[in-house]
Amino acid sequence: MNPATQPAGPRSLGPEVGVLNALLRSELAAVVTYEQALMLFADRPPWNDLRSICEHHRSAAGVLRDQVVNLGGEPEAGAVSDFASPEERPPNSQIALDALRAMEERRLAEIERVLEREQLPDECRFAIRASVLPRCHEHIDMLAGLAARARKG
Repeated sequence: MNPATQPAGPRSLGPEVGVLNALLRSELAAVVTYEQALMLFADRPPWNDLRSICEHHRSAAGVLRDQVVNLGGEPEAGAVSDFASPEERPPNSQIALDALRAMEERRLAEIERVLEREQLPDECRFAIRASVLPRCHEHIDMLAGLAARARKG
């Protein structure tokens, strides 16, 4: 069989699948973190905004999962919250919102680093720029506003 016509195996996928899976894990962790934050904000005004952000992360995870599959990879499923345990959850609204914003800023930096990779296929780069990146900026701005209102109290 000609090597050019052999099916791609996991070892021949290159680092792109690993990079996309890292972003996928990050999005899945964001979903878990926001689900925990929603419990903290139950029946309070930020709840609807946080639910919306959680759904955006769920959608972004779907986009990244599709990109991994399109490259012939296996999407990863595991996720760990940025609020690892109840003891580590922020004690009040303002601190929680600031922690969520810091998480979003780290994700934005991670996504920007991935987009700089020349090896990343154009279709992956386009999907991330169109579906994932714009929401990062929205989330950071929304969380900054929510935290400012929480400080005023």
